[in-house]
Amino acid sequence: METLRERMRGVASENATLTLREMVVTGAHAAHCYVDLTISAWPGAGGSIRLVLEFQALDRQRLIARANEMRAQHAASREMIRGLAHEIKNPLGGLRGAAQLLEHQLDDPELREYTAVIQREADRLRTLVDDLLAPRKPPDKRTISIHEPLDHVAALLQANNHRHIQLLRDYDPSLPAIEADRDQLVQVFFNLVDNAVTALTAGGQITLKTRIERLVTIDKIQYRKALRVDVIDDGRGISEARLNHIFQPMVSSKAHGGGMGLALAQYLVQLHGGMINCSSRPGHTQFSVVLPLERCA
Repeated sequence: METLRERMRGVASENATLTLREMVVTGAHAAHCYVDLTISAWPGAGGSIRLVLEFQALDRQRLIARANEMRAQHAASREMIRGLAHEIKNPLGGLRGAAQLLEHQLDDPELREYTAVIQREADRLRTLVDDLLAPRKPPDKRTISIHEPLDHVAALLQANNHRHIQLLRDYDPSLPAIEADRDQLVQVFFNLVDNAVTALTAGGQITLKTRIERLVTIDKIQYRKALRVDVIDDGRGISEARLNHIFQPMVSSKAHGGGMGLALAQYLVQLHGGMINCSSRPGHTQFSVVLPLERCA
C-alpha cells in the first residue's frame, strides 16, 4: 500500500489533484478523527511545485450516520423483541397459575417449595418481559433544569458507596430550562453512569458535562441549538466491534447484565426527540445525550 508521502510525490510529479476518503488522523492525546484529504499541486516560483493539503472533518457526518443507523437498528430490534415478549407473556401466566393450583393440592411442605420456585421464576421472567415492553406511556414533559436529574443521579452514585470513583461536575450554568420528563431523564443518566461505573472496576473518574451545541441534525431534522450532556469515564474503553452494537437490546459486557440499560436509555432519549452518541478509546469513553432546543426555520 502506498504511503501518504508517496502519494504526495505522485501528485507533484503529475501536477494533479487527489482526494483520499475517510482517512484516520491522530491528534492531541491520541484522539482519532476521520477526514477527507484533498492534495492539490500548484505551480511555485522558479518552476517548483507546491502542494496544498485540505482536510475536511467527517466526525459530524459519521456521528449523524451512526446515530441514524443505530435508531433504525434499535427500532427493528425493539419490534422483534416486543413480538417475542408478547409470545412469552401468555404461557408464563398459565405456568404460574398451574403452579398455584398444584400448590393447593400438595400437603408436603418440601414439595410446595418447588411450586414456590416455579412461581418466583415466572414472576422474574414476567418482570423481564415487562421491561422489554416498557415504557408504554409518552414522556410527562415539564419545565426542568437538566442539572436536576444529573444531580439526583450523582447523589445515587455517592449513596451506593462507590468511593473508588471520583465524580466531577462540569456544568454550564447558563443553559436554558427544557421541557422533559424528569423521571425518564433520571433513568437515562443513571443507566449511562452505571455503565461508566462498570468500566471503572479499579477506580477512576466520571465527569458529568453539560454544554450547548449548535447546528445539530437529529433524525434528518436540523436544529439551531441543542443541549448536550456528556457522561465521560477514563476506564478501559469499548472496542470498535462492540461500539456498533452497544445500544441493541440484550447486548451487555456485564457478567450479570441483561443488556437493556443502554437500549432503554436510547429509547427514552428518542421519545424526547434526541439521540445518544458514543465515542471511545482506552482512557476516554464518552456518551453524549443530545436534546433539541431550537429547530432551524
